Amino acid sequence: LVARTTLTQKPADNTVPMAFDHLMSRFDVNLSFANQYQSVDDVVVKVNVGTDATINLITNNITLGNEQNDVNLNVLDTVTGMDCSRSGILIPQTKTDVVITIDFNADGLMKSVTYTMPELKLESGKRTTLNLLDLLGQTTFGHSRRICKSH
Repeated sequence: LVARTTLTQKPADNTVPMAFDHLMSRFDVNLSFANQYQSVDDVVVKVNVGTDATINLITNNITLGNEQNDVNLNVLDTVTGMDCSRSGILIPQTKTDVVITIDFNADGLMKSVTYTMPELKLESGKRTTLNLLDLLGQTTFGHSRRICKSH
């Protein structure tokens, strides 16, 4: 969170108006596994994105660096109708061919799925949600994408 003011004089009542802005972006991934599994656990979701940036707190400007790494998303309360949800606070960026890796234990066997998202646009102060449906432990499955303002 960043707040700044253009106030140049001391206010008479000692209040300073401050508006806060989120500079980072939130990326949520919701997963729905195929009914063929009796149990699914130990789910790890990694997304390959830019992980370094220079942030100018005076202008609220973020300049993305060159480093790209896999970022583990954190456990999130599961969204209704899904099997599990993960989330991460990431540097705002637009990237094509984003590799998302999902490792999980299904019925006692470790499985791994790689999904390539055609484009990921992460904006300051906004949340991007990716819903991956009917995850079969294969490389093709349905998806939907929704962008909404952070709360």
